[in-house]
Order: sequence, then structure tokens, then C-alpha cells
Amino acid sequence: MAFKKYFFVLFILSFLFLQKNTLAQSANFSTESPQNLDEVIRKAKKENLVIVILFGADWCPPCLNLKNVYLNASNDNTNLKENTLFYYSDVETIEGKEFKDRFDVTEFPTMVVFSPKKYTYFKFKGGLALDKIISTVEDLRL
Repeated sequence: MAFKKYFFVLFILSFLFLQKNTLAQSANFSTESPQNLDEVIRKAKKENLVIVILFGADWCPPCLNLKNVYLNASNDNTNLKENTLFYYSDVETIEGKEFKDRFDVTEFPTMVVFSPKKYTYFKFKGGLALDKIISTVEDLRL
């Protein structure tokens, strides 16, 4: 019986490790808070990209679900893949806490979507449905 529990825990940990590495492979997806937000904003403004930041925690199932939904969509949806810079900010890290405070985030998941070109941003507590993410990105790029 103890062997089954050990095997199950090992399986779950392996799955989480592989999942995290898979997320990091997307070119427009970062699992870390941007270290220099001003630099990210300059890049997005120059390339007419929309910045999407998901604030969450690794212990939060809705946060992880939304992160995976967005990653899969950004790999499948050309509009998202080519027109956004996506960051996942883990609020449990030092950088994540500082970044969360900068945007006054108090609930998780929270998604911030903004256009540096228009100096406009939206904050969605509890995340956002995929179709709304796509339409918000399209609206901010126009």
C-alpha cells in the first residue's frame, strides 16, 4: 500500500515538472514576472503587442487551469501567438509579490491585459474566458 502512495506522489510530481517545462517552451509565454516592466512595455509598444499578465499561485487550481488554457490557446490561435506577450506571475515569489503590489492585485487568479500603445489596461478578477481574452486583445490592438 505504501508503494502505491509513493508511486502516485512520484507520478504527480513528474507530471507537474513536465507541465511547467512545457509551458516555458512557448516563445511568447513566460512563467516568470517580467524583471523590467518598462523594457517589456517598450518592446510591446514598438511591435504593437498586447501584454497579458496572469497573477496566480501554484497552489491555486483555477490559476493553473487558466494558465494552461491560455498557453494552449496561444499555441493554437495565431492572433494570440503573434500579438501578445504573456506572463504568469506567481504571487508567492518575491518578484511576484512586488509585481502584484504594483498592479494592486488582491484576488487570484487576476488577469491584467493592457496595450502600451493606447495606455489602456483592463483588470479581470477571477480570470477571463478565452473568447473574451481574444476579443480584448483584438480591441486593444486596433
